[in-house]
Order: sequence, then structure tokens, then C-alpha cells
Amino acid sequence: MRKVKEIIEISESVCAGDLWLATELVKKFPIVNKHEWELSTVKGYDSTAPLHFVSVIENPLHDPWGRKLIPWMWELSNVEFQWEKLHGGVKLHRLQADYRYTTVAKKPACLYRYELTN
Repeated sequence: MRKVKEIIEISESVCAGDLWLATELVKKFPIVNKHEWELSTVKGYDSTAPLHFVSVIENPLHDPWGRKLIPWMWELSNVEFQWEKLHGGVKLHRLQADYRYTTVAKKPACLYRYELTN
């Protein structure tokens, strides 16, 4: 029986682009959890921006491939994350974009959601 990971370690090389492009990933591993995820642009960014995995609900419990979302952390850190605020985008009325990571075939993929703010 395969042991389920309890935390995902993400290399900081993702900041240099060492991660899945959503359009390439879905060619190999299509979205199976369509109740919580879609391929879309992130609101508030240029409409020519690439497609990303964006949750269609505020608090998804599973990733686009039906696996339970688990905490992640940077490889050389001891700080665990769930969702982090996305900075640098246009803030939309009462919506805050958040991001997190998962891995598919041992390679990172970024996920996004929108959270309603006051």
C-alpha cells in the first residue's frame, strides 16, 4: 500500500518557471474534479495571460485530480502553507486571489482560488 504524503515540498526553482504549464499538464493528466476546478485565466490580470487551474468554489477540498489538498512548504523551510495571498494583481471588488501548490508526477503545479473579503 502506498503511503500518502502529509506535506508537499516545493523547490524554490518554481519561481524561475520550473513547474507545469496548466495547458501542458491537462494534456497528460486531464482535470477529473470538475466540481471544484476549471482551466481559466486569473481575474484581474491581462486577458492574454496563460490559463491556470482556478477553483470554481471558494474552499476546494481536493485538487483538480481528485486528491485531498494537503499543506505545502518551500523545500528549505519549516513553514507550512495552505493558501497564500496572490500579490501584484488587480484587486477586484471584494475578491482576493490566493494560490497554493500541488505536485503531479513529482513536478509542481500552481492552483488558484478566489476568496470573498469584507
